[in-house]
Amino acid sequence: DPEEPLIVKKDFINQIGHMYALGVDYNISNKTSIHLRTKYMDHKDKNFTLDKFSGFETTLELKIFL
Repeated sequence: DPEEPLIVKKDFINQIGHMYALGVDYNISNKTSIHLRTKYMDHKDKNFTLDKFSGFETTLELKIFL
């Protein structure tokens, strides 16, 4: 209905998150290297209480340049 007043929601985004990371690089030769990375992260949204998570992620990468 065009005569109804416009309602504007004034909810604010209320999220917080952290991330901590550590990594190691090792050169096997001039053209080959290995990279190990691990990180911890957490996230919390106060407006959506089920939207929270935390955990680790670890990657191992081998780079070979031709």
